[in-house]
Amino acid sequence: MSDTTRPAIVLITADELIREAIGCYGNAAVPTPNLDRLAQRGTRFDRAYSSSPWCLPARWSLLSGKLPHASGAYSNFRPVTTDPESPNLYRTVRDHGYTAAHIGKCHYYPVPYGETRADRTLPYDSFRDSYLRLGIDHLDLQDDKQVSVWFYDDYAKELDAAGYLGAYRDATWQRLENGRVFPFPGPDEWHPDSWVGRKAVDYINGYRSDQGLFLWASFSGPHYPIDPPAAYLDRVDMSRDLERVVVPGEFDDPARLHYRSFNGPGGIDGCAGAPEGACRNYTDDYWVSFRRHYY
Repeated sequence: MSDTTRPAIVLITADELIREAIGCYGNAAVPTPNLDRLAQRGTRFDRAYSSSPWCLPARWSLLSGKLPHASGAYSNFRPVTTDPESPNLYRTVRDHGYTAAHIGKCHYYPVPYGETRADRTLPYDSFRDSYLRLGIDHLDLQDDKQVSVWFYDDYAKELDAAGYLGAYRDATWQRLENGRVFPFPGPDEWHPDSWVGRKAVDYINGYRSDQGLFLWASFSGPHYPIDPPAAYLDRVDMSRDLERVVVPGEFDDPARLHYRSFNGPGGIDGCAGAPEGACRNYTDDYWVSFRRHYY
């Protein structure tokens, strides 16, 4: 980089990464040396809270600096009505002399889930254009693992050209057969998270602008489907796994939000592969496999 007056800013996020999966927070089932090194050299928080448990509202909060009730982003399904010229993270860094780059998942607008098809991947250029209008100068889009088999984001186009999109789409749609837990059906380097990491490294190494560097590297994993490259499974020692937390009777009260998700028939994605649509019917063996693939 030619600009030595501004520090480079690299924001790294991982979707649905629980802290108990990381070594510096006590997990011994899988080594996480790079994350542990970052934690040792930097600041590690004992408590941190998301503004929302939903993907889209949480991301809008990071983007806009507003809580969901102020941004209007209440769920993954509600359209966000906002002034396209209103301040956000990308425009702010650009106003301070940075180039705004984003690689990976955005998910700032509701995905048209009802249009998805098991036998094809659909156009997605309108979403990409909408993201760019938020102030992104450089975008390599991998907008979620499932989105990338449903819609042609940048990753899906490259994966299709390499000959692996069809197998990934098939495995992702076989939720009744695999419970959304399966080894990635392609070479390690074509896994979505590998692709995002490779694009981010290439962008940083090739950056030659007089502007400061801002890059958001947004990994869609370990968000389901739980689909690591098969070679990574041997790195996990489940005999050292943390004890699974089960609270007897937690979902006995019909007033509980996820009463039907647990007891069936539920409507959330997690129920889709469960017998009778009830998460309570997943076996202990399933949860062991789930956790191993997740790690």
